[in-house]
Amino acid sequence: MTEYLNPQLKIQAKKEVNLLSEFDLERLLYVLRKSLPFIFLIILFSGLGTFLFLRWSKPVYQAESRIKLEFKSSSDLLQLEVGMFQEGIDAINLAGEMQLLKSNSIYDGVIDSLNLYVSYFVQGDLLSDERFQSTPFTVEYRYANPDMQDRNILVKIINEDQFRLSLDSENPEEAPVYTFSELIERPGLKVRILKNGSLQEKDLNENFYFVINSKANLYKYFDQNLEVAIDNRGANTLRISFQDHNRTKAIDIVRALNQNYLVKTIDNKNRVYEQSLNYLNAQLQITRDTLDRFEKALERYSRMNKITIKEDVSQVMERIREYEDAKLELRMDLENYEKIEQLIKSDSNTVYLTAIASLIGNTKLNELLDQLYKAEQDFFRLKGAYKESTFAFQQRKKAINNSKLELYEIIRLQKNFINKQIDEIRGEIGRLQASLYQNDQEDNDFKKLTKSYEIYEEISNIISTKLIEIGMAKAGTVPNFQVLDEANASSVPIYPVPVIIYAIGVVVAMFMSVGLVLLRYFMQNKITRVKELEKLIEAPILGVVPSYRKPMEYSQLVVGLNPKSSMSESFRSLRTNLDFFSTKHKQRLISVTSTVSGEGKTFVTLNLAGVIAMSEMKVIVVDLDLRKPKVHLAFNHSNVEGVSSVIIGKSTLDKCIQKASIPSLYYLTAGPLPPNPSELIMSSRFEDMVTELKEQFDVIIFDTPPVGIVTDGFIIMNKVDLPLYVVRAEYSKQTYANSINDLYHSKNIRHLSVILNDVSLNSQYGQYAYGYEGANGYYEDPPEMTSLWQRIRKKVIQ
Repeated sequence: MTEYLNPQLKIQAKKEVNLLSEFDLERLLYVLRKSLPFIFLIILFSGLGTFLFLRWSKPVYQAESRIKLEFKSSSDLLQLEVGMFQEGIDAINLAGEMQLLKSNSIYDGVIDSLNLYVSYFVQGDLLSDERFQSTPFTVEYRYANPDMQDRNILVKIINEDQFRLSLDSENPEEAPVYTFSELIERPGLKVRILKNGSLQEKDLNENFYFVINSKANLYKYFDQNLEVAIDNRGANTLRISFQDHNRTKAIDIVRALNQNYLVKTIDNKNRVYEQSLNYLNAQLQITRDTLDRFEKALERYSRMNKITIKEDVSQVMERIREYEDAKLELRMDLENYEKIEQLIKSDSNTVYLTAIASLIGNTKLNELLDQLYKAEQDFFRLKGAYKESTFAFQQRKKAINNSKLELYEIIRLQKNFINKQIDEIRGEIGRLQASLYQNDQEDNDFKKLTKSYEIYEEISNIISTKLIEIGMAKAGTVPNFQVLDEANASSVPIYPVPVIIYAIGVVVAMFMSVGLVLLRYFMQNKITRVKELEKLIEAPILGVVPSYRKPMEYSQLVVGLNPKSSMSESFRSLRTNLDFFSTKHKQRLISVTSTVSGEGKTFVTLNLAGVIAMSEMKVIVVDLDLRKPKVHLAFNHSNVEGVSSVIIGKSTLDKCIQKASIPSLYYLTAGPLPPNPSELIMSSRFEDMVTELKEQFDVIIFDTPPVGIVTDGFIIMNKVDLPLYVVRAEYSKQTYANSINDLYHSKNIRHLSVILNDVSLNSQYGQYAYGYEGANGYYEDPPEMTSLWQRIRKKVIQ
């Protein structure tokens, strides 16, 4: 349908086509081939950059530990009824414990335990290596003001006894010499450097330096490298990880974190217990003072009222108190045995059982508990490796049950024995209390005193019981966590990982290469091949001219140098295609132009004229580029006289026309540059000159200025029989096609034809060879060129 469209509409339709939005596989392959050297450089630099990055990046190691938080109170584990005293002791949560682990109070403990106030380094060629606990010297600093903190202090060991010490802003070679263990006093700094054993020879060649770390810098260091995360919320487990360039340091810091967290947890819990114990001790003292007052009041009342009792009241009261204390201790032992029995039944941790048993002091019980602990440990070791049905598994389980049965038996015997002792004590207390009431006529006031005494005595017993229970809870204080995985770090650093870094390098190189190709593809606005040119223009394509590989300072006549070359063959093809135009018109006047300078119009003019002259036709090349002439350079002739001289009448054609090296080929140079080239070409004298040339030559070829710069070329194109338009591959922009279409349609230059110049024979993207030299020395057109010539000739005939 497009064949029937108006030519103007065709041009408009072509202008509206966005060539960048059309995917062109051939153009992409062409750009890819052109980009191969750059892609190779990208891959080379990417690989080199990856190698250097891995070579000079300091490895980062990560130490990890997992802990499980215990939310059950230690008093609950011991089954102590401490009531209100346990509130707040074990009320923990995951978020709170995470904040505690990342608190400055924990950091301070780690810093003190590992002595991180001073860091030691060895200078390398590009990087420095930290020497954690492996330096030949140790720094003891007594004072360092803020200006001396967080900066490098260089130590250059001279020999076994001496060294130089300098700041990072000083020249190490001019630094003062000190001896080991000497107190060094400098402005803002007091330090002593102690030698760690004998120095090795390599230590004398190393450049050491140390840094006195400020608290703020250490806190920042911990915050940046420490990570505390929830490992399993359901199991209340936390994962503690620390990253550092030194693997040993990372492991030690995680271990110190666990240890300081343990101490901090126990301290926090014991602080509450201490407050409770202090309060109860104060209340117990008040109660006992009150008991003493009642005891003295009873004794005084007995003497005044002459109450007869078998024994002195004070002695009786003292013995009753002793029996009550003994009864209380027995009752506590009884409760402890009962708690142990309950904990055994609930399969509680043996640690808590041992803590309670230590309060009783029963040797046999401790031995049985130790036996149970070993049996449980043996059982847990086999539990993960053996099935329940195996003999080894059943044997370990049976050993645990036997140990528990023995414990139950000794507990039962001890409970019976304690109950008997308690009954005996109760009997003695009853007898002593009865001795206070021998007289049936006792005074009612005496009974009141006795009753008050008994009440305070009971209060004293209760407080004493609570003191013992809280003391037991404090003695059995355990941390709120247990370490599931001890701190450890892999010997392989977590960063950089060579596989990942190389993969990133490959991906980066790939993306950069693809980006480069796509960028060049979308920025490719040059005409490179005939198919592309056919899509852009309406004018027929006369032919193509291959690239001339030999360097030329200016355009040359080369068709006569090697008649069998591809260059000569291409111009012979152009000459053949010109014959198709001669079927309707006698073509004598030919003009050659281009859009801009540098597209090869002069080169095409010269060699087309030379090839036509070889066909025994008399041809002349006329240089009408009166602004920038070049024809005289091609023939190595002066430009003193020429076209401008003939037109203004200062010379004649016969005097200005020169003969070329090819027979029947002549040329006429431009002559002196005139101030008004366009007026000269439009003058009647120019017409007279052309008429005179027609009488002498068969073919006249004008080399005209670029039409995209001046109008001279357009004026000539209207005067000739066949205007030729040169487009240079990989040089002329696609937008130049608009000028060609405008000339072909709007300016009504109907016989306009286009020549594609400087096409690379080696490029598959623009492969338009004109033949190849075979074994017999003749040329043939390959199938691709046969198709090309058919398309060109069809357009020319049309």
